[in-house]
Amino acid sequence: LGKTLAKKGHKIRYITPLYQAVKDLQLPLHLHSTLGPIYMGSYPESVTVYTLAQPNDSIVYFISHPVFDRPGLYQWQGVDYSDNAYRFLLFSKAALELCNAWGPNLDVIHLHDWHTAMIALLLQHQSNHNPTHTYKPITCFTIHNAEYQGVFDVAVYQFTNLPWDYFTMEGVEFYGKVNFLKAGIGFADAITTVSPRYAREILTPEFGAGLEGYLQAHASKLAGILNGIDIEEWDPETDPWIRHHYNAHNLAPKLACKQDLQMEVGFPIQPDTPLFASIMRLTEQKGISILLPAIETVLSHHNIQFILVGNGNPHVEAAFKNLAQRFPQKFHMHSGFNRALSHRVEAGADFFVLPSRYEPCGLNQMYSQRYGTLPIVRRVGGLDDTVIDIADDPARGTGIKFTDYSPKALIEAIERAISLFNNKQAMEYYRRNAMHQDFSWDRSASAYETLYARTIRRLKQPALKI
Repeated sequence: LGKTLAKKGHKIRYITPLYQAVKDLQLPLHLHSTLGPIYMGSYPESVTVYTLAQPNDSIVYFISHPVFDRPGLYQWQGVDYSDNAYRFLLFSKAALELCNAWGPNLDVIHLHDWHTAMIALLLQHQSNHNPTHTYKPITCFTIHNAEYQGVFDVAVYQFTNLPWDYFTMEGVEFYGKVNFLKAGIGFADAITTVSPRYAREILTPEFGAGLEGYLQAHASKLAGILNGIDIEEWDPETDPWIRHHYNAHNLAPKLACKQDLQMEVGFPIQPDTPLFASIMRLTEQKGISILLPAIETVLSHHNIQFILVGNGNPHVEAAFKNLAQRFPQKFHMHSGFNRALSHRVEAGADFFVLPSRYEPCGLNQMYSQRYGTLPIVRRVGGLDDTVIDIADDPARGTGIKFTDYSPKALIEAIERAISLFNNKQAMEYYRRNAMHQDFSWDRSASAYETLYARTIRRLKQPALKI
């Protein structure tokens, strides 16, 4: 988003922790300043700020402190760091100090997920109670996944240095604990999710993760704006990770990509066998509880091939690896994520399966369509927003959708795909439909420009004189 907004002429500044993983890249960072004291309760902290220049006059500001010098961003070996509340409160306070230094030059602070949500509350309190900060930029808070809320013991509230007035049901209190996500929902000037349908879904008990009532109370400032994808990286005409390049007007090389992929994973090279694929975290959110039995059934009754790339729950990984041993010429499991392989899978597969229990946005279904690989998705969140079912709209269809969260519904969707694959003319028609979809960030950036401008007008509009 920032990259596209910068291309459109906006002055973009990014603020992020200087994680160990970033340090390991040995980027040409420049020392900018030291900020402090930053009080965390009664304890004074200080942070070091580094910068990195980006195209279109953008700058990344990295906040450096020992709490970010760890092998994982938020957790290690599946366990969250016990001081995550402290880490991201410190980051939030440092980021706000940077924003304060920019003063009236700053129009919008765009916050993401619970890790930065407290900035909305800190800024609101500062605006109300600190006469030296008379200017307040608007805040836009994006919820990428409402399940992840940053809920901590009440003891961490002392590190906010805020009065207890905010520790209420209307504020950040949540069943006697502190809920960081509530700070963003309650105190940001605008709230977005990463797809239109997900914005509607989180207002319901099924998807609201316990915050549906609070979200309903703030629904007037909630909007769903679909994420975009990097169409320069994900481009079958120029992709450096594939040997054969193609586009919607010349699909023939896609078959060569399929044969390369079959050879790479040890499958028989069979151009007339439908090749299915999934790239995912092996979690319940991504639908593993229906994917495993569905694949097992389809492999037993149909001549297909299936490639799964991902990792997660060790027991689930073991179950899929067992499936690969039972069907070595039909099922392949690659444990872990591999960027190059992901590109080759998108280019070589015929269908891409995403059976998520819920999906705020999803990216792979958009990558897939860009590569003429038809997605099979459940009608939730961004999956529903980005795929047009060929039965719902035979003229504009781009994939296959199913509704029930069950192995039976997924099996039926895969069997629809097998029938479609056997109709070569229809298959080519829908591939081209999919490849003509626009999932660039240009559309999303324009929607955010409109949202920012509307929010600024709403909040800056002078009171009527009577």
